[in-house]
Amino acid sequence: MDTKSIFHVGVDVEQSLQLQVFEGESDHEKCTQQIGWYFNAKEIKKELPYLSNTPDKIWFILRSEGIIIGFGSLKPRKKRIEFSNLYVFPEKRGKGYGKLLIDLRLDYLKTCKKQLYAAVQNHMLVRTYKARGFTEYRKTKNYTFMRRECLK
Repeated sequence: MDTKSIFHVGVDVEQSLQLQVFEGESDHEKCTQQIGWYFNAKEIKKELPYLSNTPDKIWFILRSEGIIIGFGSLKPRKKRIEFSNLYVFPEKRGKGYGKLLIDLRLDYLKTCKKQLYAAVQNHMLVRTYKARGFTEYRKTKNYTFMRRECLK
């Protein structure tokens, strides 16, 4: 899974989106240059208090006409992969970009044989993850913890 790619995904006839994937230590610095300031932005930290960029994360940055509209990451572990840090800017919400970022990360992992985990804050996204084969295994005041068995 060390391929990097930029490709276009059509959401509707009028719009083309670009996805940039950053993976590994060599891409860590490039990713930080592009989205590093978001890690300290108050409005984002309020929604994603555990937002961080570590060299082991794989980042997915979604753009429209060169402007970042959302991002998400994967954190590989020994026996599992965690979906983390899903964020879509408020003015772009409700248009399917969060679902798209989930689907793009699932597609990226299509040959992976590890369990997938997600800690989800947004109840709408709980439904989205469930529709993609995830099940709830724990719930707290702020999070729904979900997992999906190995992809086959």
